[in-house]
Amino acid sequence: MLKKCRICNNRFQSFLSLGKQPCADTFLKSQKQALSLKKFPLIVGFCKCAHLSAIYPISGYLRYEKHDYSYTSDNSIVSRSHFRKIAKIICKNLKLNKKSFLVEAGSNDGTFLNEIVNLSKAKVLGVDPSSNISKIARRKKIQTLTSYFDYKCSGIIKKKFGNADVIYGANVFNHVDDINNFLKGASRLIKNNGRLILEVPDLNSLIEKVGFDTIYHEHRHYFSENSLSKILNKQGFSVLKIQKINYMSGSLRVFASKNKINNKIKFRKISLSQFNLFKKKVFITIQKIREFIKNNKPVLGIGAATKGNTLLNSCNFNDVDIKYILDRSKHKINKFTPGSGIKIKKETKSIANYSALILPWNITKYLLKKKYLKKIKYTSIAKINRNIK
Repeated sequence: MLKKCRICNNRFQSFLSLGKQPCADTFLKSQKQALSLKKFPLIVGFCKCAHLSAIYPISGYLRYEKHDYSYTSDNSIVSRSHFRKIAKIICKNLKLNKKSFLVEAGSNDGTFLNEIVNLSKAKVLGVDPSSNISKIARRKKIQTLTSYFDYKCSGIIKKKFGNADVIYGANVFNHVDDINNFLKGASRLIKNNGRLILEVPDLNSLIEKVGFDTIYHEHRHYFSENSLSKILNKQGFSVLKIQKINYMSGSLRVFASKNKINNKIKFRKISLSQFNLFKKKVFITIQKIREFIKNNKPVLGIGAATKGNTLLNSCNFNDVDIKYILDRSKHKINKFTPGSGIKIKKETKSIANYSALILPWNITKYLLKKKYLKKIKYTSIAKINRNIK
């Protein structure tokens, strides 16, 4: 069990436990497999540097390699739009061209890198530990190394391809256990005048929106502006700017450089009392969702989001509570949710007699634009927390 923060080395001040849960992004082909999946304590510790860390160690093999990883960027219209926008920003602001070299850590199915190539003709390389997802990227002709991005990996890339102009990582730095090793690798690989661009879930947003379902085993760190800036400075990077972006229910995007820049940025801190109030609201939310399901059966789930599995397991739901979950991902349809064993079915409009639990609550507005969902009675973490004080 991790006892001290990896950023400031102080002991954690407070803890939140969501019980024993399986790895969230492990959708399985049989209900028996899904129900028998091994569970581990899901506990996070809050540090005074305004950082939240998973404290129970789970190997990368169990999180990303033992079973096929199911999330693909290309499946989501929201993700595709996001990566198209940031690719345009990077290509324009950093003036990428066919001589440029960009590396993406945690490149998934190559959606972002494909945008970069189309816009700039730059040389790109993806790095991702999931073999099934890496194969998808290669089919798109995106050169991809099946590996974790770390100091050792950066040396292999540097020897074969040279130094990178840009290293980009979206929702990957928070998945890394040894964040210091990751940044040492980035520093080794990136050019002196290059840029490191990272996107991570925003701890402030998580607490304000009571987004506890963002907490799952694959996520090892939950950064605030303060803790993200601190770890980058610790490893020799200068923070050029940190932006709050409306992606993944609230994220931070940081632009950093190896060049030393006197750029003092003040960030809003998160207090221990804020975290403890968040903990209180988490269990109120769980109770209210249980009450909704009990009083509004039959209920189906909308969107087999990875984070939805934290909610399903925290509530101890199964297919008696949630009959099935609708989704459009071919990597999830006809599979079962980890721990709760609920079947995922192809999206259908024949749901008139059901109430619903929306699992990807951050895209509720997009989902409710679909005609067959407009009149349905539903709940979600976001809807419940509008009424909790």
